[in-house]
Amino acid sequence: MKRMIFLLEFLILTGMALPKNGPPPAVSGSCPDTYSAGVAVSSDGQKWIRPRLGLLYGFNSARFIQTESGTKNRNGHTAGLFICCHINQNAAFRPEILYSQKGSKFENFQTEYRLQYLEIPLLAAFYPVRHVQIHLGPSINLFKKATSETSGGIDSSQFRRQTLGIVFGAALEYRFLFLGWRYTADLLPVFETGGSARNQVLQLNTGIIL
Repeated sequence: MKRMIFLLEFLILTGMALPKNGPPPAVSGSCPDTYSAGVAVSSDGQKWIRPRLGLLYGFNSARFIQTESGTKNRNGHTAGLFICCHINQNAAFRPEILYSQKGSKFENFQTEYRLQYLEIPLLAAFYPVRHVQIHLGPSINLFKKATSETSGGIDSSQFRRQTLGIVFGAALEYRFLFLGWRYTADLLPVFETGGSARNQVLQLNTGIIL
């Protein structure tokens, strides 16, 4: 819990520490609707895009990537916040802090692993056309809790405490609203003891940019 509070404070302070009255990042001409709600004007009259805090909520369809067959998707949720720091009109840095439910179902054993993670995606966001965002980057995933449908509590020591993942997604944005899709996949095994099982998640999310 202390770690989560620290990360939340760090994310908010990162946005607060960025210049509020200076020129970066400048906006020339008219600003697309994607950014118009975040445009500020400096003392010399120059327009720039201020950092914007956002809230995200989504539905996960998760399963293990592994060589063995017999795994099925497990549905879950994700929620958290992010801050969007524009470099210019077409690119931004978007760090996030998310609570995410992952895991997998196993047909052969008639059981279900329910895993909970604190995720810290560090994403680069690009705007190729108006109202469309493409984002990708690494994600640091911190294991929090595991339960099983068949046995309730399970030995959490068998799960890797930290994993590194990749994130790729897209979103439709209009002013302060967005609707997005993303795919995430871990690069390290779920279990500390090894094996080939890795988390993967297909996610549909929505939210607001404040």
